[in-house]
Amino acid sequence: MKIRLLSFCWNEEFLLPYFFRHYDAFVDKYIIYDNESTDKSIEIMSNNPKVEIRNWKTNGIIDIYEFTKLRNNIWKEDKLKYDWQIVCDVDEFLYHPQLLNILNDYKTKGISVCLTRGYDMYSLQKPKTNGQIYSELQLGIPSVMFSKPVIFNPKKVVTTNYNHGAHNMWPKGQILKSSRKLKLLHYKYIGIDYVNKKGKEHAARVGKDDFISERRKKRYEDFSNLNKTFFTKNLKKCVNVLGG
Repeated sequence: MKIRLLSFCWNEEFLLPYFFRHYDAFVDKYIIYDNESTDKSIEIMSNNPKVEIRNWKTNGIIDIYEFTKLRNNIWKEDKLKYDWQIVCDVDEFLYHPQLLNILNDYKTKGISVCLTRGYDMYSLQKPKTNGQIYSELQLGIPSVMFSKPVIFNPKKVVTTNYNHGAHNMWPKGQILKSSRKLKLLHYKYIGIDYVNKKGKEHAARVGKDDFISERRKKRYEDFSNLNKTFFTKNLKKCVNVLGG
């Protein structure tokens, strides 16, 4: 069984080691579009022999329209070589303790789109482990928005029709959807300072003056102002995601 992963990167030097530590166990090839990173992201990606880095230049802005176009089309390259295609962000971890067994079962049953149960993961501090990020950070809140369809069978799916942010898709082809056995762990809220810094940096990169871009910029600005009260409140709502 061969699995390919498509992702996008801008200054993800902190999360990339966790990302690869997790996905290297079952991903055969990565295609990662680097959107003008200025940190050590390219160096980290270059050290992974499974990674094909593609330089994506947008003159310092987030081009959500091109982003969505790439998500919906790049996976079609050499798609018949792979049994499963993952399309996710660097802070999204597809998880199940028996993941490959589940995917083998889905393949046998003709499943073409794997539905997930998403969780926003929370921590007051960034993880410090040299192991898997979810070995240290296991608390999360169920999230419908992040129950994203990040994995599908490229031999059966003809078009994905992801929306902006890829929170949903309207695929065409031989479509048979799974139940929600797989979990998608969203590691955005992993430390107050980390989230504030990310929010401020991303807000400065929103370029186009339209409704979608302005709404996205406002969301990033909100992230830059999140405080301990917000984190403490949400931590009280969390469940142990890996425990159930």
